[in-house]
Amino acid sequence: MSAAVVASAIGLVFYNVLPLFLGTLQDSAGFANDQLGLIAAGIFLGFNLSGLSSYFWIKRVSPFLACGAAFAGMVALLLLSAFTSSFPPFLCVAVMIGLASGVLASVAAAVIGRATNANKWFGVKTAAESMVGVVLLFVLPATLIPRFGFSGVVFGVVILLVCLSPLIFWLSKKPLSDFVSQSGSREAGASFSSSDAGVKPSSFRAGRHAPAYWALASMVAFFIGASSIWAFLERIAVARNFDAATIGILIGVTLFCSVLAPLVAGAAPARIGYLKPFLAGCALLLIGTVEVTLSSNFALFAMGACLYMLGWSGALPFSYSMIVAADTDGRHIALAPFAFGVGSMIGPMVGGYLFVNGSTAPLLALMVISLAVAIVAAWKSQATAMSNPGRLDAEA
Repeated sequence: MSAAVVASAIGLVFYNVLPLFLGTLQDSAGFANDQLGLIAAGIFLGFNLSGLSSYFWIKRVSPFLACGAAFAGMVALLLLSAFTSSFPPFLCVAVMIGLASGVLASVAAAVIGRATNANKWFGVKTAAESMVGVVLLFVLPATLIPRFGFSGVVFGVVILLVCLSPLIFWLSKKPLSDFVSQSGSREAGASFSSSDAGVKPSSFRAGRHAPAYWALASMVAFFIGASSIWAFLERIAVARNFDAATIGILIGVTLFCSVLAPLVAGAAPARIGYLKPFLAGCALLLIGTVEVTLSSNFALFAMGACLYMLGWSGALPFSYSMIVAADTDGRHIALAPFAFGVGSMIGPMVGGYLFVNGSTAPLLALMVISLAVAIVAAWKSQATAMSNPGRLDAEA
C-alpha cells in the first residue's frame, strides 16, 4: 500500500502545487487568467482521459509497468514544459502531463481500494499527496524560483519525484486481476471491510451501479467548487495586495493542514459511516471559502484558507469511501481519479472566467452551488444503496 500511496502522490503533485505552478507561469510567460484556466483544464483533460479509460484496462495491466512508464513520461514532459513559452504548444504539453498523471492516480486508487482498511489508506494517500506539496511550496520560493522562475518550479518538482520514484518498484508486477477474491459478491472489492464506509459491499446486487454513479457525481461536484478556489488562491491573495513572500508561506501552511485532516479522518470510527463526516468537511470548506473570498484582512484570509483546506482534505477520504462502498465490480473506484479530474478541470476553467477584475463573489457562488450538488448526490448514493432490492439486512 505504501508504494501505491507514493504513486498517487507523484501522479497528483501538479495539483498540490497548482497555485504556484500557474502563478509563476503567468509571471514568466505572461499568460492571462483565462489562459491559465485553460492550461489547468488541459492537464485535467488528459488526466480524465486516462481515468475514464482505466475502467477497461485497470485489471489487465501490471501496476508496476503502468506506473513506471507513466512516471518516465511525466518527468520528460515536465522538463519539456520548462522550455515551452508559447500558449498552444504549452497547452498540448499540459494535456500529455495529465495523461501520464492520470495513469498513476488510477492505478494507485485501484490498489488502495482493495485494502481491508481502505478508509485509513485513503486518508494516508491524501496526506502524502499534500505533504509533497508542503515540501515544494516551502522550499521552492526560497531556492529555485527566485533564480529560475517557472523553470525552477519544474526542476524542483522533477528532483523530488525522482527521489520518490524508487518506491514504485514495490508495486506488483502482476495484473490486479490476479489478486481478486472470487469468494465474495464483489469481484474486486471483497477484501474491503464493509464497516469502513458504513455500507456492506454485499448489499449491492451485481449490475446495480446507481449508488456508485451517484458517489462519483458527488466527487465531481465537490471538486468543481474546491478546485476553482485552489487554482486561484495565490492570485486572490495578490489581488488583496498581500505580501508575496507571506502568500507563499500561507499556501504552504494550508497544505500542512491538508496533511493533518485526512489522517484524523482516516482514523475516524467506522460506525459513523461516510455521510456525516463528509457533510462536516463541506461545512468547513464553505466557511473557509467565505472568509477567503470576502475578507480583505490578512488574518481572516489566512484563517479562511486553513479552514478551507481542513474541510476539503478532511472530506476527501470519505468521498473515496462512498465510492468503494458502492463498487460492485472493483472497477468504479478506478474511476475516482476521473471524477476528481472532471471536477478539477471544470472548476479552474470556470473560475478563470469568473475571477475578473479581482471580483471573488462569483467564485463563492460557484462553491455554494457545487457543494449543494455534492451533498445531494452523496445522500442519493446512500439512499439508493439502502433502497436496493438486492440489499441484505444491514444487521445480518
